[in-house]
Formats: sequence, C-alpha cells, structure tokens
Amino acid sequence: MISRSALVFSPGAAGPLLGDDTALDWQRHAACQYTDPDLHFPESCDIAAVVQEAQARRVCAGCPVRLQCAEDALTAGIEHGIWGGTSPLDRSTGLASGKGAAEIIADADARYLAAQDKPLTPAMRLIRARVLTALEAAV
Repeated sequence: MISRSALVFSPGAAGPLLGDDTALDWQRHAACQYTDPDLHFPESCDIAAVVQEAQARRVCAGCPVRLQCAEDALTAGIEHGIWGGTSPLDRSTGLASGKGAAEIIADADARYLAAQDKPLTPAMRLIRARVLTALEAAV
C-alpha cells in the first residue's frame, strides 16, 4: 500500500506520482494541479467530508486527463483519496469486478448522479440542503 505521505504527486500538487516524470506527463494537464491537495483526501465521514468529496469530484469531472489519473491510482494500488473522480470504494469495487479505469469512472459517475435523485427522508433533505449550501459557498 502506498500511503499519502509517500506520494510525491497527489491531486492538487504538481510533480510525479512515483518519480517517473516522462511516464506521468499527463499531470501537467491535471485540473487539480493548482487546487489544495487536501481537497482530494477527505479524512472523516461527517458532512464536511461529503462536501469535500463532492468538490473534488467536480474538479475531476472537467479534467482532460481524468482517465490517466484513475489508471495510475489503480495501477499503483492507491487506497486513499479521490483520483480521476473515483473514491477508494469505487476503485476497490471496480477492481474486484475486473473493470478497467474507464468503466470504474463511468460507474462512479452513475452512482454519484443517481444518489442526487433518490427520494430523501426529511433528515437527509436537511443534510443535502446543508451540503448544497456549503458547496455553493465554496464556489
């Protein structure tokens, strides 16, 4: 397992992932290279982490090198953070199903979008409203 502290490159930080600058030229085009690296590494399971993951996924959604990012995270076995718009759960579930990076990204996007349309309990509506308010304030 590669820990976050062992990474030279992480979403939001310029530089190579595992030291091979030529193999990772895609990083120069990453949408996250000028964002706060911590954005892509939610550290809790509270509402702030939900907001943080949604913000990271938004950065990834418009990234021209999203597929390469997800492929590198899968190849390197990275177990933490949002890479190419995929969470650790997205990546582990996809790998267990024998899927490649493109399919894992598509599944992650579908799950994320489907979650936006599910019927919500009153408590979940309140949480969603708080998340949306926090997202709007962050933009």
